[in-house]
Amino acid sequence: MAASVPDQSVVNTHRDDFLTCGVCLEVFKDPRILPCLHTFCFKCISTCMESCQSGNSPALCPQCREPFPEETSCLNQNVFISGLTRLVEFKAVKKDECTPCGLHNSVSPALRRCLHCGDYLCSSCSGGHTASSLTLHHQTVPLIEIRQGKYDAKLRQLQRIPCQHHKEKDVVYLCQSCCQPACISCVVIGHKGHTIQPIAEAAHQLQSTMKCLVETIREDMTTIKVQEQNILSLVKAGKAKKEAKKRLIEDNAQQEIAVINARKCELLKKVNDDWKFAVKEQESKLEKVVCQKAVASSCVDFCGRILEKGKDYEVVMLETVIIERLQTIQSLLPGIRPNQVEQEKHCQVVSQISSPKGGKSSDVVLTHGTSQKSIYTTPALRSVFSGKSKHDMKKPDIKDMTYSSRIGLILSDRANKKLKVLNTRGDLQREIIFEGFNPFAVSAAGDEIRAISGNCLWLITASGCLKEKIQVDKEKPDESQCFTYCLAASERVGYVVGNIPGVKGLYLYNLDGTQRTFVYFQVHFPLAALSLSPSADIILSEWGSGSVTILSAKGRLRWRGSSPGWKPNGTCVVEDGTIFVADYIWGGLRAYNKSGESVLQYRTTSDGLKNPKCLVTTDKGLLCVAGKDRVCVYDIQRK
Repeated sequence: MAASVPDQSVVNTHRDDFLTCGVCLEVFKDPRILPCLHTFCFKCISTCMESCQSGNSPALCPQCREPFPEETSCLNQNVFISGLTRLVEFKAVKKDECTPCGLHNSVSPALRRCLHCGDYLCSSCSGGHTASSLTLHHQTVPLIEIRQGKYDAKLRQLQRIPCQHHKEKDVVYLCQSCCQPACISCVVIGHKGHTIQPIAEAAHQLQSTMKCLVETIREDMTTIKVQEQNILSLVKAGKAKKEAKKRLIEDNAQQEIAVINARKCELLKKVNDDWKFAVKEQESKLEKVVCQKAVASSCVDFCGRILEKGKDYEVVMLETVIIERLQTIQSLLPGIRPNQVEQEKHCQVVSQISSPKGGKSSDVVLTHGTSQKSIYTTPALRSVFSGKSKHDMKKPDIKDMTYSSRIGLILSDRANKKLKVLNTRGDLQREIIFEGFNPFAVSAAGDEIRAISGNCLWLITASGCLKEKIQVDKEKPDESQCFTYCLAASERVGYVVGNIPGVKGLYLYNLDGTQRTFVYFQVHFPLAALSLSPSADIILSEWGSGSVTILSAKGRLRWRGSSPGWKPNGTCVVEDGTIFVADYIWGGLRAYNKSGESVLQYRTTSDGLKNPKCLVTTDKGLLCVAGKDRVCVYDIQRK
């Protein structure tokens, strides 16, 4: 089936690099097509294959890096590209001499060329070229029009596809049984009895199938383009969001710098004022001392002279005046008298004796080594369960955990923005979710729950109803920011909130949410966790000093245990006063008595809990330890 012949150049309809090898950057020579439909010269792709084989690496397409078979026999010839390159070569020939005249040893300039046989013809020979029965239907055209591309389509139509087995014959059939092109001789000799189809008819059927596949892929590409635009839009929006955050950070940083500079100027002014006052005070004291020195020097000089040069009569007569003057000067001069030393010693003793028993706080250095005073058996693992529920969209990120005998075990899952209430076997009882709720710290007292979300303390009932929101830091009203406040609660104390930037102390709230008092205490930030002991003391995990600190509800320091470089996390104190600590970096539990001696060390990594973050005790004597996404429940028994 012959195709129509368009006027435009077939070669010019393709890109400039369509007929150029991507390796040698020249017009294709013996082009071979890969499974990925990229084409290269046979010599170029063979060189690439040899290079890959020498390096023991798979053969990859030089353009898209897709692997292909390493056998050269699998590299099929790209007959389409071959036809186009032959057309380019046909047009590129610069021979301008008449072919028939050359056969008679004559040279004549060629003006035309036969499209069928390819002969160059002068004006004389072109007229007689079609006089023979063999060339009667040949078409001769001007050379200039061939080079302009006017007859590219016609030349493509007339191009021969020689049979691989009979070079003098053209391929005109397709053997469907063998899926091979064939000439008339092949059909008669090698494909006898096979299903034979004209090549044009087979091409028409294949073109229909290919068009359907191409249209399907084009529709898929439309979807891909939409996805591409969506991704680009998200990237653009993300970039804008990033820039906005950067500007916000810069603005906040400038404000903080301004505050710091103002505070710096204030402190420097105070230092200068204190220095001026101190200098003035010292100058006054110096003037007094110099005056005393001069008076004493004059008196001593006179007395020295009379003792050295005076007669006995003169010494006796002036004795009263000299002694009185010396005593007067002695009383004016600074110094410590023997009776004053005795008096100070007596005062110190009285002060020590009158100091109330237990009035001093205990400050100990913790020992992390294996202790001979262990009073607990090895923790018995009761259960291990994941913090993930079937409704979670993300992997859980447990930030805090608390326990109430009336409610159960409560987990704060910041990744999924919810509180989870479970029993100690890990069975989910319910989930607590609110709009704009992203819990961080959580605690419970009685039948009510308190949680930190943003800059607010959320008061929640046991059934999951929101009662009230209380703003913690009045100077930072933005709830959308991340506030890593610490929280603890008990029915005896109420609620305690700490780790508030710039606030040197703790806020104490009543159970109804009203602020009761503020406890001033020099916290070594950051504060990793807060908890309350059975005796209503406050336990702080201070990363800044590597210590665990115990305060009374009024802020009095009772006990502090520290170790250089230590990073304690969640803590709890049991009835006998033993302090349990979750050691996040070490990966386990530690317990200490009030002397700072280790009474228990246990690595939770063997139970699948690599980095314990928080822990609580239950009314049944169980110890629950939580990591990032799982909880281990232990039975702790004394020896």
